[in-house]
Amino acid sequence: MNEPFPTAQFWHPLACLALVAAIGHSLLWLDAWWQQLLALSLIYGWLWWHIRAAIWPHVGLMLLSCGLLGLSLGLSGTWSLALQASLRLACLGIVGLCLFMLVEPSALIDSLYQLGLPLNLVRLLEGSLSTLPAMLRIVQQTRASLATRGMRTDRWYLLWNGRWLVLPILAQALQHADDLAEALHTRGLSDQRPTILQAYPWRWQDWSLLVLSGLSLLIWF
Repeated sequence: MNEPFPTAQFWHPLACLALVAAIGHSLLWLDAWWQQLLALSLIYGWLWWHIRAAIWPHVGLMLLSCGLLGLSLGLSGTWSLALQASLRLACLGIVGLCLFMLVEPSALIDSLYQLGLPLNLVRLLEGSLSTLPAMLRIVQQTRASLATRGMRTDRWYLLWNGRWLVLPILAQALQHADDLAEALHTRGLSDQRPTILQAYPWRWQDWSLLVLSGLSLLIWF
């Protein structure tokens, strides 16, 4: 089974996490809407060359959700607030894409276990990271179900028929969240750390990436 994102482990997982945190913090601190839009366009353009075409319908669904949120807020309030909220939500989405582009979720979890963080915190993050593949399966199943009814959700058809994806995906996501919460509660009864089969040593490029990410965070504070 192919991975949803073609990641390449060039750096230490924790260094990648620091870089993504710096990117997300920088995006959220941009005040003007055109600055956020320009930054998102540049990052999405970079991702366009690194993510295979099969994932872009899901990216389009995320952008469609941001647009629907902005439209609903604009109709009920001010359009400036709606635009800002949509861009903020898109920033959070791009941060998640960057994280899964730079590091494997299993490698990140193993690194956090090796770091000695509390078990409950790492298991909570592990459960959250496992939500993405589950959501991808939910989206694929929902799109296949709509396709059998003659509703296409690929290419430009997503702009019109994408509204029929939101409610089924939301209902299945809530059900998955309940199942995940029950599974995490069950696993939390054990205080044994899992056996880590692979070590992730720190190299000079990892430390360089960590220092650059820390400096960028200090600049934006």
